[in-house]
Amino acid sequence: MQIRNFSVAIFALLFAASSAFADIIFTGSAGPNQDATAVFHFVDANHLTLTLSDTGDINDISSVLDDFHFNLSASPSIASLTNISGHGFVDCTASTNTTPNCTNNNVPNANGTWSLGLTGAHIDMAAGNGMHPYGIVNNSIFTNANLDGLRNSQHNPYLLGDVTFSILLTGLTGIPTISNVDFTFGTRPEHVPGILCTPPNPNCVTRVTLPEPASAALVALALLGMGFVRRRRQH
Repeated sequence: MQIRNFSVAIFALLFAASSAFADIIFTGSAGPNQDATAVFHFVDANHLTLTLSDTGDINDISSVLDDFHFNLSASPSIASLTNISGHGFVDCTASTNTTPNCTNNNVPNANGTWSLGLTGAHIDMAAGNGMHPYGIVNNSIFTNANLDGLRNSQHNPYLLGDVTFSILLTGLTGIPTISNVDFTFGTRPEHVPGILCTPPNPNCVTRVTLPEPASAALVALALLGMGFVRRRRQH
């Protein structure tokens, strides 16, 4: 009985160590022109990498991902953006009613283009100075930029996604859960709730990452324990 209980405890430790590093993925969709994905990856309790992707067809300002909101299960004392990176700044102001004409400077550094605000456990993120410029788009803008509003100067340039935000959280003692995810499109704005992505959805693919030192030690201890249990059984 003691060996069985010890085995259960070991597997619980292994699960706790491994699950802490799984990506948390939310998707939001209000049709083919408003579709997005958010991938939350905690390096540890206070270091979050958030990747936002606008996956819909960009055919109007209302298709641009301009704003993002979510709740944490615990309240950090401070939250700040330390780095933003994408796939370039896209400017479509030279487009005409008949000819899409966008340029991409291919500069990945997008620091300063989005803001982040913290209220208790709630985080608000916004592009530019109140949802524009620097909204997030995808490659479909290169063929659709002559459509309604996309060439307006106040909305240009855009950030070509995926866009990754490095967020520093201060004061958390454990990795929080995520809830109340809200994708915001356009400047009207239009809110699309995020849905937690779960298998068998093929978009719910998690990355394999190395655990932090404390968790690595936990896994090593569990493996040693499993070896001890195996030897006891053999004897």
